[in-house]
Amino acid sequence: MSERLLYQMPFCPFSRKIAFGLLEKGVPVTPVMERTWKPSPLLLQLNPSAELPVFQDGLSICWNDYTACEYIEDVYATPQLMGVESFDRLEARKIMSWFDRIFYHDVYMTLFYERALKRAIAQSGPDTSVLKTGRSMLRKHMVYISTLADRYSYIAGSTFSWADITVASHVSCIDYLGEIVWDDFPIAQEWYLKIKSRPAFRSFLMQTFPGLAPVPHYSLLDF
Repeated sequence: MSERLLYQMPFCPFSRKIAFGLLEKGVPVTPVMERTWKPSPLLLQLNPSAELPVFQDGLSICWNDYTACEYIEDVYATPQLMGVESFDRLEARKIMSWFDRIFYHDVYMTLFYERALKRAIAQSGPDTSVLKTGRSMLRKHMVYISTLADRYSYIAGSTFSWADITVASHVSCIDYLGEIVWDDFPIAQEWYLKIKSRPAFRSFLMQTFPGLAPVPHYSLLDF
């Protein structure tokens, strides 16, 4: 059996996304912890940009979450996680792109970076004006998540997909900080509870960020 390695960073939503997808598909993988701001020589050899995650499946090397997701879906086809119909696959990819680009920029880089990563990378505290902007943008994105969850049983359709994996990977990092006022978004909360109850997601609820404790409800399967 060829060696499977996932170069990743805890609380990196892109790393979490691929790890979550692999767990859902029952694909065993060995995690290799990295830091994007201080990459190992091996990571730079595999991917000169030091972008995470890197999924190494024998001789096949996927440089980022997009190529890794598509590769995994192609090679490990069961269970099918991109949607059965062409419309479902399109919806899943659109939602994945939105959260990997827009939510990441609007929310992760204003809240998680400022409150957690900034201390580790730059040894400085958060900028309160940036946090204020991030919290405002978070509410807008939570309305969007509520709209999607109300329209379908899951985020992109009637079945669990890479869209759910992607959104949950981003949202869970922010929920760790206690930034989401779930009572204001009961439909999104109901969807997230379904994700939290999945066995493949449990390990992420046990992760902790050094020097920053999670909110009490983070690891609970109910709020």
